Amino acid sequence: MFFFFILLSAVLGAAIGSFSLVVAKRTMRGESWWGASRSRCSSCKNTLSWCQMIPIVSFLCLRGRCRRCDSHISRDHITVEMITGAVYALSTAVIFDPGRLFPLLLWWSVLIPVCINTLSDLYQMKVLDSMNIALIVLGSVYTLVSGSMTLSSYLWGVMVGFFVFAVQFFLSRGRAIGSGDIYLGVAMGALLGWPLVLISIFFAYILGTVYVLPLLITRKVKLRSRIPLAPFLMVSMLICLFWGRTVLHIFRLT
Repeated sequence: MFFFFILLSAVLGAAIGSFSLVVAKRTMRGESWWGASRSRCSSCKNTLSWCQMIPIVSFLCLRGRCRRCDSHISRDHITVEMITGAVYALSTAVIFDPGRLFPLLLWWSVLIPVCINTLSDLYQMKVLDSMNIALIVLGSVYTLVSGSMTLSSYLWGVMVGFFVFAVQFFLSRGRAIGSGDIYLGVAMGALLGWPLVLISIFFAYILGTVYVLPLLITRKVKLRSRIPLAPFLMVSMLICLFWGRTVLHIFRLT
């Protein structure tokens, strides 16, 4: 059963990654990502059939080209699908409990807004309020069902996650971070609790610094350039969520 759920989660994760990329790109172009709108080739505008949209498999079978016009398909698709598939599989391996499948299903749901907001911020420097609210609600329900922390830890985590980003937002008048990051802070607090939420935020800024420094040195970005924050926050949150005890031990908090 364990390996079945690992495989299932990898397939589901790849599908969620594909969907999240569509949401991010369509939102960037000002298009609707729900309803009757079908996926099309970005070059010839040919409507894609279901067999051309199977995550990872279709890209490999078509050798990264459109079946109709032979134009190159962006490697973003297979890259995102493989990463999200791996994240789903890894997280399932960490939290899988054959006697408690409901928390696992909830966790799969939590990862949907995580993926969408990460890609949305990467592509358009914006996180979606609807996904932030979904992440807060699903994260709170997951914490309640899994029993991963005390009520006190949950409440302190939510408050700290809110205030850390709210203070930055108001002091910078919205220039340093966006209002969406405040919601992300609340979601991180709901999932991590105190004190992991503060460690996670600190680690996210470290990751961001490591990423930006080479770009500054090579002058590919400037000090005032906008950098997506959500990807670093979400990666840091997942690390602390899966290996929280190890992180706390490193910081000598347990």
